[in-house]
Amino acid sequence: IINNLAILEIIVIDDHSTDDSWKIIEYYKNKHPEIIRSFKNKNKGACSARNYGYEQSKGKYIQFMDSDDMLSKDKLAIQLKELNSNPGAVANCGWVHFEEEPLSDDYIPQSIDKSYLDPINWLLDSWNGGGMGQTGCWLIPRELIEKAGLWNESLLKNQDGEFMARVLCQATSIVFSKNVFSYYRQPNIGNVSQQVSIDSVKSLLKSYKLYEHVLEYDSRLEVREALAKNFNAFIYVNWNTSRV
Repeated sequence: IINNLAILEIIVIDDHSTDDSWKIIEYYKNKHPEIIRSFKNKNKGACSARNYGYEQSKGKYIQFMDSDDMLSKDKLAIQLKELNSNPGAVANCGWVHFEEEPLSDDYIPQSIDKSYLDPINWLLDSWNGGGMGQTGCWLIPRELIEKAGLWNESLLKNQDGEFMARVLCQATSIVFSKNVFSYYRQPNIGNVSQQVSIDSVKSLLKSYKLYEHVLEYDSRLEVREALAKNFNAFIYVNWNTSRV
């Protein structure tokens, strides 16, 4: 941010696309070389692509987006303003599933869609069934990522949950931005998030085990009980995984 004007940088990572994505990226980069940079990160996975993009970035605030994400028009501007007024906070907003056209009228509020003075309480409410986050909702100060560490490239499932749990442990609060949204395209059956395999189930369990680092910051009984609920839910859903 220079002279109160936000300087935008867009970093696009192509993870072995097989359609015309790279040509489209190059077209827009040539039109806007001052803000768009593109790189190939061949077939290394989503977390690797996010980490590579982060390493190429210079911005004070980081917005991660996957290929199936869209943002409402004023999302970044509103969240930037709110974060500038709340040092150490992370910004969140509501999210909407869509198939053809993203519509804010389709937003279904979750109980976690609110501001939090203690970010770990957002984790508790989420783990206790209050809802789930989505990658595009968050606008994150760079300094929090530097403290929390990058995305875990060994995970196939719940990558964003594990990453944000670490980020939220470093944040002072969560500012919830109303009337702006992240739009999440309904995933195809082939997407990683929809795949059911022994490896993905093992990865999900690993992400739940990694959640336990939260106890280093807050070891309340409520935190332990919420962590246990994750494992209970895992057992309930995956007890017969051997049949996969």
